[in-house]
Amino acid sequence: MRAASPDLLRAVRGELASGRFLDSRYSTRGDRVAVLGPDAARRLGIGGVEWLPAIYVGDHLYLVIGILRDVVRKPELLGSVIIPEGHGATGFWPLWARSRGRGDEDRRCLPDRASGAAGAAAR
Repeated sequence: MRAASPDLLRAVRGELASGRFLDSRYSTRGDRVAVLGPDAARRLGIGGVEWLPAIYVGDHLYLVIGILRDVVRKPELLGSVIIPEGHGATGFWPLWARSRGRGDEDRRCLPDRASGAAGAAAR
């Protein structure tokens, strides 16, 4: 699982196969939405967003709003579940901190380190 800003798609020179990418409103509101890499979508049996698919990550339900087709940079995104950075910072901090016995002083490490803990829950 990766938390991303709305600029990620442009930064990695990505292209969508279906749906839409994250925008700043999803992050601001902390919406539980996700964009899947094509490998993640295939593993989860999701071929498109027309039927409003949703996935569980741990105990949390996420609406899948888009599926990537490809990226030029950061090929690890092809197998990822991508959520808005605003929700990544608030939604998974407690899970990550509890799993490591840490407090808020380590919150600055969330984006990279939380993806490992949350990614395991997504598998």
